[in-house]
Amino acid sequence: MDKIPFCELDAAVLTRLSYLPLDVIVSADLTKKITLLEATERALAAKKPSDYIWKGDDRLLRILSTCKRFQDLKLCGFVNSIDETTTMQFGAVIIELEEGLHFLSYRGTDKSLIGWQEDFNLFYEFPVPSQTEALRYFETAYTALGGEWMLGGHSKGGTVAIYTASFCSEALRKCIRAVYNMDGPGIEPKYLADSAFEQVRERIVTYMPQSSVIGKMFGHEDKCVVVQSVEHNLWQHDLYTWNVTRDKFIRMPDTNKTSAFFDQTLTSFVAEMTHEERKQLVEGLFDLLKSTEHETFDELAEKWLQSGGKILKSFTRLDGKTRAMIGGKLFLFLKKAGGNLPDRIKPTKDKNQNI
Repeated sequence: MDKIPFCELDAAVLTRLSYLPLDVIVSADLTKKITLLEATERALAAKKPSDYIWKGDDRLLRILSTCKRFQDLKLCGFVNSIDETTTMQFGAVIIELEEGLHFLSYRGTDKSLIGWQEDFNLFYEFPVPSQTEALRYFETAYTALGGEWMLGGHSKGGTVAIYTASFCSEALRKCIRAVYNMDGPGIEPKYLADSAFEQVRERIVTYMPQSSVIGKMFGHEDKCVVVQSVEHNLWQHDLYTWNVTRDKFIRMPDTNKTSAFFDQTLTSFVAEMTHEERKQLVEGLFDLLKSTEHETFDELAEKWLQSGGKILKSFTRLDGKTRAMIGGKLFLFLKKAGGNLPDRIKPTKDKNQNI
């Protein structure tokens, strides 16, 4: 049987590599490469279940360790960075597919509060630190390795891939073959107006499940493919729930009412707030979460009763104006949600939805 050429399913697998616990195993040094086989074997021997970010990543690691299609690929440049000062969570790894051809996999959001706050900062800040760091990383990688490139990522990782392709130099744009965004938010057109997005638009593809919430945010000017998922609602954001055939995802004709509900609710909610109000709301909510002194959502969930008590106590200590602002905005969100119940709306179709 002939080997299947590089396809969208390969891209999906490679976007997951940046989530895997490969710290120390894959060097940050761009000149020190390790085969995927060796990396997976070392990781399986050294890592604990708690080292994996998302459910299913450990199974992927075991599968990759036995898969001839991926075993000989070479990895380098693994980065996993969280900066509380700038509110940045950034991760990436480079995969050498063949001599002179690389895939740059950008990590999406992990479970850290910093990572999630940076995501919410997108509602009032552009670019966010992980976007500028992603571009800097690509510039450094290209200078060291040259050749041609594919960029990709899941969730926030897909968004920073689009940002990188749109805002990099002309020399770097010319070496980009394709950009794969796996259910990551788009970039608002007003920001793309000052970029070279039009020059790379045809090389960018966004994949999103039929109930996409994250991937629908901020809209998409690039091509979009709607994918069938076995899960429901927000759980469809998990790549492992997407249905596949031999070499591609199973397509759906459109996103559904659930996706439209969240899209219209968030869009109308944000539209009624000024830039400063968005900033104050995000900072206020995450200050409350950080008052628990936990660093991840897992820690919050494990001690939810204690965490809830601390959040409530911190909320009552806020000045009246801040309490009213947070309470008022949360009420506004619920009001918008009530007005956009799924039985009242029709699915929305992005431009160039299916290819």
